[in-house]
Amino acid sequence: MRIRTSSLTVTAILALAAIFCAVPAGAVPMTQGTSIIVTFPAPSGNTNLAASAIVTLTSLTSSNAIIDVSISNNTLPAGDPNALLTAFGFLFSPTPTANAAIALSDTGSATDTDAFVQGKTPDNVPSLNTGNGDPENVCTWTGNNCSGGAGTGLQDGQTDKYSFSLAGNFGNSVDLINFGIKWQGCTGCSFEILGIPDPPVTPQAVPEPGALTLTGVGLLALFAVTRLRRSES
Repeated sequence: MRIRTSSLTVTAILALAAIFCAVPAGAVPMTQGTSIIVTFPAPSGNTNLAASAIVTLTSLTSSNAIIDVSISNNTLPAGDPNALLTAFGFLFSPTPTANAAIALSDTGSATDTDAFVQGKTPDNVPSLNTGNGDPENVCTWTGNNCSGGAGTGLQDGQTDKYSFSLAGNFGNSVDLINFGIKWQGCTGCSFEILGIPDPPVTPQAVPEPGALTLTGVGLLALFAVTRLRRSES
């Protein structure tokens, strides 16, 4: 009887552990409503530079994906007052339909700086197109193109929030990887940096019905084990 009780205990604990201790998935795939926070490390040539972005897959259908971006130049003016963030790109899979003039819609109203003006697919932050696995294929920018060079950009302490749509042949999820930015105007510039994405999150995450059922089963098993042990003592 004691061996049986021990087996029930282990089974129940493992069931609960599988529910509550599961680690989040990686940065891909993304489903509708999920967001990724991307941190861009400072390049070795200028440790004052800092940037981050929040990318949200706002809507996803079989033929259209809407992307919301909140991108920030987190560089302190005291560190480098001339640092300009001029381009932001990533790899979107499945490959979206080619569009040489992606329109950006302002989503920050009066709370942000409207620096990014247009995008393109296929396009990429130039030096990030090779040597990092699959190349980027979507890019948005503040000047003439993804390569920069127009003397514009998101300045120290500024944030830009915008939205755009991509057409294509999509399923229930898509992959967004190889996030990259371009710096210009700063000391030692220009730099092109790959970001580090956190796992995607869904703000309104609710347990699946099946998970709730399994949780109940596990709790009942633990209750039964406790009663058995008390009856044996």
